[in-house]
Amino acid sequence: MPPILRTVAKTLGWPCIVFAMVGLLPAVMAKADNPTDPEIATLIQQLGDPDCAVRDRAQEKLEKIGERAYNALTMAANHPDLEIAARARYLLQVLELPVIRESDLPQVKKILEGYKELSASEQLRRIRALMALPQGNGYRAACRLAHIENSPLLSKYIAVTILNRWPLHAKGRARMREAVKAEVEASGRVAARWLAVHARLDTEARSALDDWRKLVDEEKSGRDRSLPTSTDQIVAALFYDLAYWESVANSLQQAKNYFDQAQEQKLALSNATLYFYLDMAYFFRNRGMIDWAVGVYGRIPTLGMAEAIPLAQLGLAEMLHDMGRNEEAAAALDVILDLVRRKQVTDLGYLDSSPEQIMGRKHYFYACTARDQGDQKKYRAELLQAVKSDPNELDALIALYRIPDLEPSQRKQTLEMIQAATEKLRQEAATLPETVASSDEASAHNQLAWIIGNTTGDMNEALEHALRAVELSPESGAYLDTLAHVYFYGLKDYQKAVQTQTKAVEFMPHSGLIRQKCEQFRKAAAEKHPDWKQPTDKPGS
Repeated sequence: MPPILRTVAKTLGWPCIVFAMVGLLPAVMAKADNPTDPEIATLIQQLGDPDCAVRDRAQEKLEKIGERAYNALTMAANHPDLEIAARARYLLQVLELPVIRESDLPQVKKILEGYKELSASEQLRRIRALMALPQGNGYRAACRLAHIENSPLLSKYIAVTILNRWPLHAKGRARMREAVKAEVEASGRVAARWLAVHARLDTEARSALDDWRKLVDEEKSGRDRSLPTSTDQIVAALFYDLAYWESVANSLQQAKNYFDQAQEQKLALSNATLYFYLDMAYFFRNRGMIDWAVGVYGRIPTLGMAEAIPLAQLGLAEMLHDMGRNEEAAAALDVILDLVRRKQVTDLGYLDSSPEQIMGRKHYFYACTARDQGDQKKYRAELLQAVKSDPNELDALIALYRIPDLEPSQRKQTLEMIQAATEKLRQEAATLPETVASSDEASAHNQLAWIIGNTTGDMNEALEHALRAVELSPESGAYLDTLAHVYFYGLKDYQKAVQTQTKAVEFMPHSGLIRQKCEQFRKAAAEKHPDWKQPTDKPGS
């Protein structure tokens, strides 16, 4: 897939404040009356004994039992007997469970190193990193942290971070269900209940959705009473998520009502709010709900932070381009350039970009518009303007390379720019520091494979880098898309191109560009191999 201009959204988290636990859930209460360990159940009941000495002895014994009593104590923390609830909450504070387990994979241990000493926003960055690990290898650890976090508020932020990254494809959803079952099924945490209900939405859609509505409404009611265990941001995130699930259930009016309620939440003016909206826009974009994503992006300019607008406009532009709405995409980038012209934004370095790169991308979008309108003359002119503004605009270079009757001087210049851009990317890939995150390494290999595999050069080199990117991120639809392009354009292996692109669709079922290419590859493969039985395309299944 084409390299998308990166943002710094991944580098900031949401600030959280630690408060005492308050809350009551009927479902949790039902479990609290029937704990799995009789001895622990008896001791918890004794926490409310009329005799103070009995209460103290029960508390001491539960503290010695330690981790084995933790689940039951999370339920007891919501007990109607205030003495039992208070002592259970105290024990949860002193019974700190280990963040890292011996059974955790090395990459999980690395992410969680020093976790308890980190700020809340940095801890949430680590949760996002866990959720991004290949093949769901971080799901269990992320769920575990929602369960063992002593702050009810931070526990909820962790759960919301997980919900926003809930996988779309069948294998990923199955892994999430397994992680929830293993880590939080017996938990009394409110956040754990959110995850447990979410895990049922695939298999028990109607009853799970009813339960999800109740939990979201309870959280909103608690916020209305200004309880210190929630925030407007948490409520907004839950409303956005519920709006999505209502739309899945075809309850379109309810879906719109919840989406509107999320939009109406008055969030504090801060960087945390900015990145929250970016996160939620990406949530809807990934699910093919483009109009809602546009609506969320539209909240960002209202924050009154000029420097925040380019982040939103970049994400908006790439999303619109992916859906074939290139004229709107170009207009979104023009907003950034206008801010630069008026000197309201003086530096785009935090976007890993420059005005010249934004200009080049804008002209590429204009070229796509001209192509779709059948205006070949303007198509070429806009592509040439794109690479004039930014000689490293890879998609424009690839498009120029594929024009069969390009003027000799223009073809020569295009090939020179392709070679220069390739060498630059090759050097960047070769000089990555040893400490570089695997996601950055995968991106570097992907970009190099993209330019070589779609133009000219050593196709074995392109294949090597594309395979390396997929090895590092095996469930990245974008990297699988690049690999498919290498097979199709570089190696002319149409069958492997279709097989790989079908997988890309599975992991990015709502990407317009990936779906479009899948159809193109299928058609070409059918013509070349008419007797070949093509793989079934079941997006998101």
